[in-house]
Amino acid sequence: ADQTDYLRFSRPIRWLVCKLESETIVFPFYDLMSGDVSRGHRALGGTVIIAHAEEYERALQEHRVIVDQERRRELILSGLTARAEVLGGRWLDPGDVLAEATYLVESPSVEHGRFSAAKLRLPSDVLITAMQSHQRYFPVCAPDGQLLPVFLYVSNADPAFAELVTRGNQRVLEGRLDDAEFAYERDAAEGLRNMARRLDKVVFHERLGTLAEKTIRLREMTAWLSSCTTADAALRTTLDEAAAIAKADLVSQVVIEFPSLQGTMGGVYATVGGFPEAVARAVAEHYLPLSATAPVPSTLSGGLLAVADKADNIIGAWVAGEKPSGSRDPYGLRRAAMGIVRISLQYTLRFSLRALVDAACMAYERQYKGLVGEDGAQEMFAFVRERLEALLLEEGVPYDVVAAAFGSSAEDIPGLAARARAFAALRETPALQDAAVAYTRCASLAMKAAEQGDGVDQALFADAAENELFTACRAAVAPIHGALEHLAIERALTAAAGLRPTVDRYFDAVLVMDADPAVRANRLAQLAEVRDLLGAIGDLGRMAI
Repeated sequence: ADQTDYLRFSRPIRWLVCKLESETIVFPFYDLMSGDVSRGHRALGGTVIIAHAEEYERALQEHRVIVDQERRRELILSGLTARAEVLGGRWLDPGDVLAEATYLVESPSVEHGRFSAAKLRLPSDVLITAMQSHQRYFPVCAPDGQLLPVFLYVSNADPAFAELVTRGNQRVLEGRLDDAEFAYERDAAEGLRNMARRLDKVVFHERLGTLAEKTIRLREMTAWLSSCTTADAALRTTLDEAAAIAKADLVSQVVIEFPSLQGTMGGVYATVGGFPEAVARAVAEHYLPLSATAPVPSTLSGGLLAVADKADNIIGAWVAGEKPSGSRDPYGLRRAAMGIVRISLQYTLRFSLRALVDAACMAYERQYKGLVGEDGAQEMFAFVRERLEALLLEEGVPYDVVAAAFGSSAEDIPGLAARARAFAALRETPALQDAAVAYTRCASLAMKAAEQGDGVDQALFADAAENELFTACRAAVAPIHGALEHLAIERALTAAAGLRPTVDRYFDAVLVMDADPAVRANRLAQLAEVRDLLGAIGDLGRMAI
């Protein structure tokens, strides 16, 4: 290779072995030459001659290198469990340190160390994060869930020097915990309200203003969401108080040191500061869910605050001109949109998704942050709805069924999901099939809506079938819309299916495309009325039945 070229690799390449059974394949690779010489553990091994490809793992193991990562992982797992049991507890790994440790060591052994029991007065999340984020240690808790003043660590050193290595790890952790203790005490003394007053000095995004301005938008959005739910005065107060301090912990010393504790520390400081438990819980949970499958907030107030925050982030990206594209999503907006979907489903939040987007856009417009326009609002509406589509498809709901549900008049996430799931479960039933036939027959002609009049004029009816359909359609309005309001999709389909015999008789008796323009327009208007009524359930013609 041209020596002016450079190879980017995650680790320095010191040697290269290439074997085909017993034959050594020699070739140049940048400034290296392949061969049959490898090396074992830096301290416990030595030079290894690989005589045959099949001897590779065994030869390295003799020099204290376990090649198979699954075997290393199993050794670490068994070591952690055994050591924790000896200490009278069980090990924890909320930060998934195990996966990282597996790839950091060649010949793993599990050891334990101790720290001052006085440090247990710190919040457990602070202790755990201090152990895991910097040191890759494993906390140990007692059977009652309380942390013990011990930790486990995975060593790659000679076990003969375990005591020396442990003393070093203990010294480092004590220093970390001293720093965390100082930061925590300083934060607790300052309090969230004082922290919140400093948010006007912290930029949320260069084009979107400060965290203080974001806080104003959150309060507006939570007020709007409260108006869309059955929130009582207590919940509205909880939401407003939580929104006012939700971002305050971002200027705390602990969160600056441990960013993963954002929200969590807000909840802790809210409790310490005397805020109601419901407020503290909402603040602590408003970043949830942290992934597409992670838990959602455990309270309605936390869920509503989370929806407000995620909606603000999504709209902000469009306002700032940084919407996701392709695989690029630096602000995790797809995750945020999925969070809105999952929270809405968890708590059956029936707000209009389009109205949510509009409300968030207005919050930005009131601060003169920029406009997204009708096209941008439609893009964001579709962006969030696509996450619901992905969720339903992952559940196994067929694509045509999802399309039928999304073709309904519903704009709320629970309403769309309920339709899709019900259609999937009922697509072989007479109720859905009859409703689909009635809808499709009317919709196929009602597409000629340009010829449709302002409404249905009974005075223009010339056949009894027209009166019969008119009466049946009006009688079905309350049952269908009432069922949809309660997400009783099967009941709505049953009511819609009841129209099929009347629709069939109508088409048998009536020539819709009458020569008289007024009669023709009136009949098209009547079919459009039936189409719109049944279309509130879904675009049933899109399903393959």
